[in-house]
Amino acid sequence: MILFSALAWAQPEVSQGNLPITGDQVFIAVCSDPVDPGNSGAMLTWDMSGLTETEEQFFTYIPPAEGAFADSFPNATLCAKSWLDDYSYYKVSPTALSVEGHVVTMDTGDTTVMVFDDSEQIIELPYSLNSSFVDNFEGTSYIPTFGEFPFDGNLDFEADGYGTLILPNGTYNNVVRYHFYREQTNYFNGFPAGTITKEQWAWVSADHRFWLLLMEENWDGFSTTPLIWYDKNPYPVSTGIKLPEEALVRVSPNPVRANQNLSINWNKNEQAEISLLRLDGSLIKKETRAMATGINNYTCPQISSGIYILKIESPGKSISQKLSVYR
Repeated sequence: MILFSALAWAQPEVSQGNLPITGDQVFIAVCSDPVDPGNSGAMLTWDMSGLTETEEQFFTYIPPAEGAFADSFPNATLCAKSWLDDYSYYKVSPTALSVEGHVVTMDTGDTTVMVFDDSEQIIELPYSLNSSFVDNFEGTSYIPTFGEFPFDGNLDFEADGYGTLILPNGTYNNVVRYHFYREQTNYFNGFPAGTITKEQWAWVSADHRFWLLLMEENWDGFSTTPLIWYDKNPYPVSTGIKLPEEALVRVSPNPVRANQNLSINWNKNEQAEISLLRLDGSLIKKETRAMATGINNYTCPQISSGIYILKIESPGKSISQKLSVYR
């Protein structure tokens, strides 16, 4: 009984401090492997070290007011912009992470706007092994040329495991896995017009922000599409941990359009050398300038879309950040 009590006390707990925050720029490895979440239970080791990365992509967390169709989501406190120029709007609180809506860019360049009238709670906070809840949601999708389509649905969440997660980029302890099943029914002229589902498994570390690993299967009514990605360089939690100096330097926007200005939020008045490099280390542009405490402007050159390295060197420090550029 004493041993059982000690193990139960040692279970990791995920709270608001483990969620992403405005300014986070997360680079993920999108993988081609089949979805295999492994076992549920306590004190497990999930060995995902063999995952196969097919491409690197990113999420950028921005103030909701800076996102597309921001006026449609007045209650949002956080916005995630993806590499596809899609936006997800969230409301974050100490008790929950809820979805206020999405803006999805279509292949035609049009955008579908999905607004929740009754927001979708995807995480109840804090949670640990065996935490569970059920949530109902409803809203309307606004689809160009087709009109408005109401929807409703439900989500069934359970934190079904904790232990150690091994990824290609490292081993992480104090990890909780959750599993949810989501079902959404769309309506046309008041009648059900199709049901879509999502089954998701996600691993979150009590010592880091963001999701370490996510696996899901999406059914659109015709076929199932898998998705697997992992965080390539997880942020530590903010509370109680001193962030590295590079985390105090914010470069925005990121992604940035070629030939547009970047804002570099620097923390000291000093001379610095700014270099833009390709991922192979070859130099594109270098300049020396006087940096001021606060916002400094830097013009991104007219270069091809892709991922680059922005390197800033000053006396006593050298900071490098990945920069996503699009045209």
